[in-house]
Amino acid sequence: MWLVVCQNTWTNERYGYINNLYTELKLKDVGLSLPVFEKAVTGFYNLKQSGCVSAKPILTIADFDQASKNKRLYIIDLKSNTLLLNTWVAHGQGSGDDMPNQFSNIDSSHQS
Repeated sequence: MWLVVCQNTWTNERYGYINNLYTELKLKDVGLSLPVFEKAVTGFYNLKQSGCVSAKPILTIADFDQASKNKRLYIIDLKSNTLLLNTWVAHGQGSGDDMPNQFSNIDSSHQS
């Protein structure tokens, strides 16, 4: 029972932190959805905890849920809680037209 309560507390703290940061940065106003931001921040901290990313608190999100005509690249400084850049980003020509719908890690696939 204690582990479940501890897990729920961490989850509530995490959601609170992410929600507050999302609101403070006004990310909804620039087109980034809360679910995408939540996944990105959670992934960043999981990678940081496992030592897979540098100590720099910079998070970059390319939101391929959005059309390529939108500014869908977000660079965020998690230390100063600042949106550093919001601009356009391309996807591979083999991934689709305006909305990417195919992805690959295979060389020469021309997919994101």
